[in-house]
Amino acid sequence: MVFLVASTVFALTLGLLNLLLTYGVIRRLRSANHPVTDDLSLRTGADIGDFAVTTTKGEPLTSAQLSGPTTVGFFTPGCEPCEEHLPAFVASAEESDSKVVAVILADADVRDLSMVLLTEKVADVVVEPIDGPMCRAFGITGTPVVVTLDGRRITHAGHPVQGGVR
Repeated sequence: MVFLVASTVFALTLGLLNLLLTYGVIRRLRSANHPVTDDLSLRTGADIGDFAVTTTKGEPLTSAQLSGPTTVGFFTPGCEPCEEHLPAFVASAEESDSKVVAVILADADVRDLSMVLLTEKVADVVVEPIDGPMCRAFGITGTPVVVTLDGRRITHAGHPVQGGVR
C-alpha cells in the first residue's frame, strides 16, 4: 500500500513539473520577437486590394487616393499593445510628411472611442469592424499593425514600434 501511495505522489509531482515547464516554454515562445507581418497583414511587396470607406469627418477615402507615400495604422480599442503603441504612432504622424491613415477596428456601438479622438488630429480616421473593407484590402487579421505604402504597394508592414510612421 505504501508503494502505491508513493508511486502516485511521484507521478503527480512529475506531471505537475512537466505542466509547469511546458507553460514556461509556451510563455517564452509567445514573448519572443517574432515578425508580426507573417500573421497579421499582407507581406512587403504585395499590392493592397480595392476599398472605399468614409472617414470619421465624413470624407470619402478610396484605395485610388493612396497615390504617394502613405502610412496606415490599424488599432483596436481595449487591446493593450494597441493602446501602448498608439501614442508613439500619433507622435510619429505629427512629424511625418506622408499621408497618415488610422483605422480603428471597432463595432459601431463601441462607446469608448478615445483612439479616434487621439488620432483625428494627425490622421484620416476610419472606424470599421475587423472584416471591414480596409482590413480585407490590407489582409489584416489582428492588431496593432502599421503598413507603409508607396502608391498601392506595401513597402513595410509590421508592429508599430518596428514600422513607425515614415
